[in-house]
Amino acid sequence: MNTDAARVTLDYLDAVHRRVHDPLEPPGFAPDWADRPLPHTHHPGAERLPLPFPATLAQPVPQGPFGLDSLAADLQAAIGIGARRYQVDWNADLANRAAPHTVRWGRGTPSGGAAYPLEVYWAAGPSAPVPGGVFHYASGLHAMERLSAGDPTAAVHAALGPGAAALGDQFLLCTVRLWKNAFKYHNLAYHLATLDLGAFTGSWELLSRDRGLPYRQRVWFDQDALNELLGLDPDAEAVHAVLPLRWRAGEPPVAPAAPVAVRPPHHERSSAVRDFALARGVQRATAAAPATAPRAVTLDEEPVPPGAVTLPGGPDARPAGRAATTLARRSSASGRFDASRPLEPAALAAVLRATAPADRTAHEHGAHDAPDEPAALTGLSVVVRRVHGLDPGIYGYHAGSRTLVPVPGDGPAAVTEELYGLDNYSVGQAPAMLVLHWHPRRTVSAYGPRAYRAANIEAGAAAQRAHLAATALDLASGIVLGMDAVPLDAALGLTGRGRHSQVYVFLGHHRPGAAGLDGRLR
Repeated sequence: MNTDAARVTLDYLDAVHRRVHDPLEPPGFAPDWADRPLPHTHHPGAERLPLPFPATLAQPVPQGPFGLDSLAADLQAAIGIGARRYQVDWNADLANRAAPHTVRWGRGTPSGGAAYPLEVYWAAGPSAPVPGGVFHYASGLHAMERLSAGDPTAAVHAALGPGAAALGDQFLLCTVRLWKNAFKYHNLAYHLATLDLGAFTGSWELLSRDRGLPYRQRVWFDQDALNELLGLDPDAEAVHAVLPLRWRAGEPPVAPAAPVAVRPPHHERSSAVRDFALARGVQRATAAAPATAPRAVTLDEEPVPPGAVTLPGGPDARPAGRAATTLARRSSASGRFDASRPLEPAALAAVLRATAPADRTAHEHGAHDAPDEPAALTGLSVVVRRVHGLDPGIYGYHAGSRTLVPVPGDGPAAVTEELYGLDNYSVGQAPAMLVLHWHPRRTVSAYGPRAYRAANIEAGAAAQRAHLAATALDLASGIVLGMDAVPLDAALGLTGRGRHSQVYVFLGHHRPGAAGLDGRLR
């Protein structure tokens, strides 16, 4: 392991963890809102392939491998424009969201601060109906932009390492474009961006499941090689995850495209793109990794202690064939919880089953598609305030037995309003709060700095699964990051175990009588 890269990574993690008490550099930073980057990246000089737009969500989801139509549908569902919507809530920017010139269009996958630093590229090999090459998904246009010509399959296989040929010749290359977050969050940008990437993979996993496809993801690979394939400056934008696509044969080809001589640049609206040393440093540090994932080891396996609370069975919060519908309905509660209505234990149990990284059913992975990268890097705790039949308290969720393990201490009383630094949620209004957490030092020691990226992607995916499970059950939920992690982790019983909280999900019932706008495209 590169010890310098590990030190940079752990130092960054400690700074993020302590940021409420010791603010991240630079001091006195304020975003230049007039010079913010575009929410939808596009390449003005690129040839565009318009994608079919799904007219309705009522049709059954076609089963089997991807084609151009299903790839287009799932990209639109996950990160394409879905609706112009806002509601009267506790957010302070309602006037901006309601104004025509600052309108926000909702997407199926959320992003911290609506910054959307994720970019998705399609490496299209010979089995695709399009000319071989690299395409960029322009989310604002719902189109593929052709950036390079030639078959990229060999380059992707080489970057993924031994056994990659079995993954086929179609891949989504997911990148983080740091400035889209850093303009607002400066050095916190990398932490937020990797969680955002995880939220997208959580959406993609459920969409793949709907099609009866195994979900496959690669986080360990030769990042330099894939950055070179895409023509990226790795300090500005870098490949962080690869999603292999199982593709159907025999699709009729689209019309031949003109040759691509030079990769067209993306349009940068910001006149000044700033560099933030901490974020740049940790992006470089986590790039240092072997192409082949390290062998998984047991990091934090614990037996079920006496006194664990068995949760009831209940409805499946991830019903087949409804992922796209749920993504279209998804919205953040933004503080609008009905504090007078407790949660039902079966509903809480269903959300926890859908959320927990280690609690996935075996049939989701075929015999030849089992994940071969370290997984279950994150754990899950729950702050229970008002759940029928459950004593208020703090619990650890034991995914294997689907039980709640009480944590000694002051319980929810220690998780106070003062621990949340923003004013768009009230901690006490939500009947339950889910907390994803991990062990930074042990995990980085076992797997190297790339493990930070992997753990955040896993936590972001788990938070998105929780968010979508709540939506499917008609519950209110909101993903937040603005907690004071140091005292919160102590209250949760994480500090003595060397664990850090990563992301938080408030859960409860909708407050009746919401006012707002929900202008959906479908």
